[in-house]
Formats: sequence, structure tokens, C-alpha cells
Amino acid sequence: MNTIKAFEMIDALAKECRWRSRNLVHGKNYQAGSKTTISAYSSNTDQPGAIEVAFDPKNISALTGRSQADAANLIAKLQNEVAEFATPKTQYRLPRVSVQSIEQLKAVLDALGEFLGVRESAQNMDDKNSGGDDRNEIDPDSRTLAEILRRRGQAEFRTRLLDAYNSRCALTGCNAVAALEAAHIVPHSEHQSYEPKHGLLLRADIHTLFDLYLLSVDPATGKVVLASELVEAYGDLEGKEAVLPLKTEAMPDPQFLMTHYKRWRRKNVR
Repeated sequence: MNTIKAFEMIDALAKECRWRSRNLVHGKNYQAGSKTTISAYSSNTDQPGAIEVAFDPKNISALTGRSQADAANLIAKLQNEVAEFATPKTQYRLPRVSVQSIEQLKAVLDALGEFLGVRESAQNMDDKNSGGDDRNEIDPDSRTLAEILRRRGQAEFRTRLLDAYNSRCALTGCNAVAALEAAHIVPHSEHQSYEPKHGLLLRADIHTLFDLYLLSVDPATGKVVLASELVEAYGDLEGKEAVLPLKTEAMPDPQFLMTHYKRWRRKNVR
């Protein structure tokens, strides 16, 4: 199997999920915030030439709000029906699958992506490719235009936030423009708006943690709050006051901040 292509495919899923990666002796580790989701190995495997993927059911279930049993069932299906069972080799004993071909790897990643909500099921894709019900058919030109408008809106959103925040991350003060992203306080799928008051300018890693509700801003104090699992790596942000725009029209919407903060509390305060 082409190892370079295999890791490019895994990296593509990681990008869709906004995971960061780090190199290991035998492969790569992928993390959402500070928590490992999967690890991929190209050596120290049961079968020469295979790629082995290890999954953390606890962290994967936490990302989706689904039970660990659901995540375990997904992994069992991958081990028994899509790829092959591989013996865990680390002290953490995370379940693994052994992938023998690019086709198998694609099937594994598509199934995982569907579970995580970043990819559509094969059935949905088949329905779209076959045209499906004529009453629900969307003109290709309309889809293209919608995608152009979405991309354009996001780019303009970022530009307006860069201006409003003087090109500095609201929570870290980072001024490396290439690392700054436009974050929707409430997911864009819930509220289609590109107004600056509905967003924050955040450094890329902070944006990911914000979207995962691992950190938030307390609307009452304007200070950063962290999930306990981030304290070691991001503890310097705990209690730090967010630097917000001077222009009233760009100030974050208090109701949106409260919605995000309440979701953070539900996930992290027990």
C-alpha cells in the first residue's frame, strides 16, 4: 500500500475534523484539543505494508455526544466487516484495525467521518449521484452558487473580524495573521450570519477548542474558562480577560456568548 497516500487520506479527515497531528516513532497521532482521537501506524504492525489505526472510543464519543458503546460498536464493525482486527500494542490497549489497501482505508475513514458528522453516508452519496427524488433535486448551478457565496461570506467575515480585533486573537493576543480564524460563536448551521458581532477572531488551535466547547468566555466576567483537561497545556488562559473590539457594532452578541457558555458548562461542569 502507498503509505504516503494513506497518510494524506488520514490527514484529510483530520483537517475536516479540525484535529491537530504530531509525528510518532511509528506513525502519527491525531488530537482534538489535548485528547487523542486516533493514531495511525505504518510500522510495528501485524502485517508488513499495512496501516494500523487505533481508536480512542471515549474521546471519539465525547466529540459526538454519543455513547462510548456506540463508538465501540463502530470500531467492532470496522474490525469485523470493513478491515481486519489488529492486536493493540501499547499500554493503553486501544482497539485497532489493520488496513491492507487504499480502498479499505477509504471505507474506514468514511465510516468514521460519518459517525463524527463530517462526511455523508455512502447511501446519501449514492442517492445524490443517482439524482434521487426529482422533487428534491437541486440544480448544479444553484449548488455551485451557494458554495461560492458560503466561501465568500466566510472570507469577508474573517476580514471584518481582523479589522474589528486589530488582527489579534481575542483570547491569546496572537497577532500572526496567518494563524487567525473567524470563529462563529454559535455554529453557522444554527444561525447563518456573517456579522462581526456573531463571531470572534481566534488563533486556529483556540478556534478548535472553542468549537469543541473545551473553552469558553464567561459572559458575566468576560474571562476565559477552561475544561479541566486543558489546564496543563492552556492554563495560562484560565481567567484571562478577552480583548474585545472597541466598536459597539462588533462587540460579541451577549446572548450568543451565553449560549456558548451554557453549552460549555453542560459539557464540563459536573
